[in-house]
Amino acid sequence: MSSAQKNIIIDIGSDFYLKVTHRNPDRTPINLSGCSAVSRIRENYDSPIAICDIDITITPATGVVEFRIPNNVTSTIERTKLNNYVWDYKLTDSLGYVKAILFGNTMARGNASGEDES
Repeated sequence: MSSAQKNIIIDIGSDFYLKVTHRNPDRTPINLSGCSAVSRIRENYDSPIAICDIDITITPATGVVEFRIPNNVTSTIERTKLNNYVWDYKLTDSLGYVKAILFGNTMARGNASGEDES
């Protein structure tokens, strides 16, 4: 598996969801038994503090990794920082080998239908 760029869009105040399926070259799912994952959004790759952690669920037998950020977390993203975020996803296999899988820019879109802020 090589790293790939995947830019994401987060609607402020809405639930974020992304599903990734890891596959072998023959398109069969990669078994992710014993794997763990981490994914975060930061202002830039050198930022020591994450804007938020992304919740991850792994279904090992199917090679599926699901990413979620609940709306109570997306609603805390600063609106003055639109388009200034980055994210990545790293997978650790059962032997402890860490591999960067995805990386990219994160765009946070405003919440036009949300409640007024006073």
